[in-house]
Amino acid sequence: MSKVAIIGAGVSGLSMANYLEKNNIDYHLYERRTPNDLKGHGFILPKEGIEHLSSIIDINDLYAKGSFLKKYYHYNQAGEIISEKDLDNVFVVSRSALIEILAKGVPADKISYNSTVALNGFSNGKAEISLDETKTLEADIVVASDGSRSRIRRTIFQGETMKAVLENEVVNIIENEELAGKIESNFLKFHHETVG
Repeated sequence: MSKVAIIGAGVSGLSMANYLEKNNIDYHLYERRTPNDLKGHGFILPKEGIEHLSSIIDINDLYAKGSFLKKYYHYNQAGEIISEKDLDNVFVVSRSALIEILAKGVPADKISYNSTVALNGFSNGKAEISLDETKTLEADIVVASDGSRSRIRRTIFQGETMKAVLENEVVNIIENEELAGKIESNFLKFHHETVG
């Protein structure tokens, strides 16, 4: 059986760990942050995303932590509606809630927090990784889920230029029930003329 090293316990890494766990594939997950450091905003999940997640988690746990959106509104900077669309089976959940749900499916002995991992290279068909600069480990497969500024991917693809996404969207979830009730489970997007 192959040993898989997953670098990064965000949504991607934890999803992979849940998949491997359900399929009895040997793995270990390494995360630089602490278990309680759950920074981030939220995720908008279309129907297909919910279907994929339902294969690795109890979907009722997800439904208990987020909500379905009814309508999408796109505003310009003057507050005028540019476009609107009815939404069907689009779900929103905070990043911290999604990580919490995914982490429940990973046994404690298969995840190491406060661990910094570096890829040293490949030898005899195995990846050689350093853990906290003190321990060397081998893995048959390395899954680089260590974020948009991945040190692991930069090591593997040294000749490649990593290009940033040109447009960023900041998505926040309103957890205040009174305020959230006023927007009636709608997704609101504001567009600035010069900066997007």
